[in-house]
Amino acid sequence: MITKKYITDELNKLKTYGWDVKTFNYNKRMPSGAVGFLDHVLSHSKKGYIIFIEVKIGKDELSKKQIGFRETCLDIEKVNHHFQYYLLDDKNYVNILQRIIEL
Repeated sequence: MITKKYITDELNKLKTYGWDVKTFNYNKRMPSGAVGFLDHVLSHSKKGYIIFIEVKIGKDELSKKQIGFRETCLDIEKVNHHFQYYLLDDKNYVNILQRIIEL
């Protein structure tokens, strides 16, 4: 079974491709201002990309705050292709990781 920790470990492998990976999906209570924030932020300074990633496994669904944040990210993505948002799940994560590697 795929877990959030497994996907975090897979994302951390992107560091070998020059990506900086920051993870925010720890099992600790988030500060109130961070509620609705996503699980991972990836950046690649040489390529000029920043990628926001939310991970949902199994029956886990986006909260209302996460939906609002996702909509904002998708609006920004429309005008800046170096800013990307991905909703990873246990079915699409391999394809998305490969897409990130190929950027």
